[in-house]
Amino acid sequence: MIDAPAPKKDLGQNYLVDQNIIRKIIASINPHPGETLIEIGSGPGTLTEPLLRARAKVIVVEKDPRFTLDLERIADDVAPGNLTIHEAD
Repeated sequence: MIDAPAPKKDLGQNYLVDQNIIRKIIASINPHPGETLIEIGSGPGTLTEPLLRARAKVIVVEKDPRFTLDLERIADDVAPGNLTIHEAD
């Protein structure tokens, strides 16, 4: 996970930071290697990173370009080639 910039209220941003909730979400998703998942509004990558660690292929739709470079760095460190980012709403 990256150090997140302050949320933009005009984008309605709220960041998921509770690691217990993140673990429960990942457990309920139960991602498998090679499985393709779409994440809408990835923000700082708190779900993106564990999905990539599970070797899932993740397609992220993120409106805020402040996250792009850091998300790419996470993917390069964890699972190169498994992340596609679409800067869109």
